[in-house]
Amino acid sequence: MIKKFLIICSILIFTLCLTSCNGLDIPDGDIKDFVSKFDGDYAFANVLYGQSFSTNIKYDKDENETGRHESYTCFDMRNDQIYRCLKTKASGEFYGEEATYNFQDQIIVCYTNKNETSDIYSKQLTDGIYQDLEYRYQDVMTFVTNFFYSEVTAGFHLGGFYYGDYILKNINKYYKQFSLNEEKTELSYWMNTADPTENGNEIFNQHEFIVNQYGMVLRINTTSYYIVGDKIDSKLVTTITCDYVTEFEKILEL
Repeated sequence: MIKKFLIICSILIFTLCLTSCNGLDIPDGDIKDFVSKFDGDYAFANVLYGQSFSTNIKYDKDENETGRHESYTCFDMRNDQIYRCLKTKASGEFYGEEATYNFQDQIIVCYTNKNETSDIYSKQLTDGIYQDLEYRYQDVMTFVTNFFYSEVTAGFHLGGFYYGDYILKNINKYYKQFSLNEEKTELSYWMNTADPTENGNEIFNQHEFIVNQYGMVLRINTTSYYIVGDKIDSKLVTTITCDYVTEFEKILEL
């Protein structure tokens, strides 16, 4: 059930991002000036390092924790090196053969030089078992790119922590849900939605996020309630923070 619940929540969120209008038919002003600068390629070229912390917690109707997924990832494209590390932990309903993750603890590290002249280090440690990944240069580059986006379709960047295109797709319809901070350096969005499921139940979402001037996520907070009849059957709480300023220590060998 946890896997289906996660899939449904993801579909609802991305449907919101993909079904609204194109263009910037919004009032002139600070918000329009802010979002008009969003560009996926520009963000990728200018945000050269960062890290994210993500937690997903599943609760039952009595507020008992039934599953937890935590991840940390960082990347660095400064100087001559391309680097990324991903740490993932899963427990409870998130872990198992029929769940989202079939491991409890995993670390993936890969890096190489931008000029493709050095050997590629790519290895993972999964539940105490080491494995060489045999990445090519393009595999390392894709792994780093996925922090920003995982797919580009007709110029639309989908997946990852670059939300600029999501915002450009949605801001016409949901303009009132967006706001700038006083310094005009961060754009916030919030929305509550109620969506029916195939079996006649409902998922109620409380969703908010904040992005910086590049359209890169700074924070995400989402709570999704699975409602059966008029009662909450379970809920999923997602919290994500991203940091593009603080230095971090690289893991260079597993």
